[in-house]
Amino acid sequence: MKNKLTKAIITLLLIQLITSCTQKVNILENALISANENRDELEKVLNHFNQSPSDSLKYKAACFLIENMELHGNMLYKILDSGNKKVEFNPMNYPNREKAKQAKDSVIFMNNLKEGFFSDLHSLQADFIIKNIEEAFYSWENSPWYESINFSLFSSAILPYRAFYEPFSGWRTQLRDKYMSVLDSLPSQTIIDAATAINNKLAKDIKYDNHCMAGLGLQNITDMLQSKTGMCDDLSVFGVCAMRACGIPAAVDYTLWGRMNAGHNWSVIFDENSK
Repeated sequence: MKNKLTKAIITLLLIQLITSCTQKVNILENALISANENRDELEKVLNHFNQSPSDSLKYKAACFLIENMELHGNMLYKILDSGNKKVEFNPMNYPNREKAKQAKDSVIFMNNLKEGFFSDLHSLQADFIIKNIEEAFYSWENSPWYESINFSLFSSAILPYRAFYEPFSGWRTQLRDKYMSVLDSLPSQTIIDAATAINNKLAKDIKYDNHCMAGLGLQNITDMLQSKTGMCDDLSVFGVCAMRACGIPAAVDYTLWGRMNAGHNWSVIFDENSK
């Protein structure tokens, strides 16, 4: 009776293991199928990291990104005239923010503003994803708290190439070069100490403002480094990207206000205890 029970338990565990592995493969395969014409680019990423056992963790990271990619993308806004042709508007062409705001309001009033969501699954190129994975691992593995951050936390809070639905830019190198040196003078390099020092520095670089792009979507990091202003969602994205670039796990958190069609965003970090 005892042997039969043991065999039954082992059989059940094997079934669960096989089912779990099958489901995992199906999630990845379903993502690749959904990518349609962009499947070749995603498979280039998988093949790139599936050549050597030393890249096995990076291959898992690539799988994680691709499996979750369909839910993430750019929220793009277009200004269209009466003939449905795109109207170009660049706030950086104006001498100051006030002039840019006036021009934006005028352009939107005289035309139509449309928005659309474009999934990363159908647009990201292999080179971009590979570079992001390599740079994310570099930041993680060279951080003082590397051994305290497990792969699961790394995957969800350092590895992602975007913080919200902001347009893409090469932010990892930009922000690591800008803020990593802040940590050199810290007597104690815990995540909290490091995040506090970086936050104090970036708070001097980027200010809250109902900026000239308000209503036209998020700025990317390169734009924010130039405009030096942003709404709460812009600031959250900038803060999260700055932290991730320095190997600190971070994410955007938010709330919705029931009394109006709006909400609020802010950045959160995770310490060595994943709290």
